[in-house]
Amino acid sequence: MGDEGIVVVSILGGIGLMIPTLVLWQRRKEARLAAKERIELPIESMGRTILVMLAAILVLPVGVGLVGTFANDWMRHHALGMTLGSIGGTLAVLLLAMTGTGRLRSVGRLVLDAGRLELEERGQPASWIALDRPFEMLEARSGPDGLGMLAQVVALRQEDRALAFSYLVPVQGHGMLRGRRIDAPIGPLLSGECRVLHDRLRAAPTCRPVAPDGEPGVLEA
Repeated sequence: MGDEGIVVVSILGGIGLMIPTLVLWQRRKEARLAAKERIELPIESMGRTILVMLAAILVLPVGVGLVGTFANDWMRHHALGMTLGSIGGTLAVLLLAMTGTGRLRSVGRLVLDAGRLELEERGQPASWIALDRPFEMLEARSGPDGLGMLAQVVALRQEDRALAFSYLVPVQGHGMLRGRRIDAPIGPLLSGECRVLHDRLRAAPTCRPVAPDGEPGVLEA
């Protein structure tokens, strides 16, 4: 097998290993979260997250380019190892960057604690719902009809208060995706473990689900 074949096999093998690993990691995160009485989920800035990802992806190629200016001959003789190392190193740097910059990327939080759901976003007044009193919940789904990432939308209303949030659900994952389809997510967009919080809201005895074809105004939080 030539060097190109080794690279292709390595990439495919890495992808095949990464997918079940990520699924298992996500389910363990959800299991740990479900065991807690208080659920606190960070709201992350999409713009900051993209900048962190771009910076992490560019770190290794730029570093390799700088090394290449001083060790060009050595790199030519070890091209295969450098290619595989660059791919693996980029993934490792990306993982470290994403796990180490959570506080930097955070712009708020969604907290479920002591019978109260509270949404805090930087620069906006906090909104909350008391779970010991009746509240309406409308569920919708947002995203492409084909392959891609879907979002579960959850909108709550209680008396004169309203609160809405969305969370990502992979097409091949295990999410709810209940309700009618709408054009775009509503409220802050959270990660997939928000499904645990959504489960708990649905189980609340004071929850009053709104039919999918119910009043559209319920979504206006």
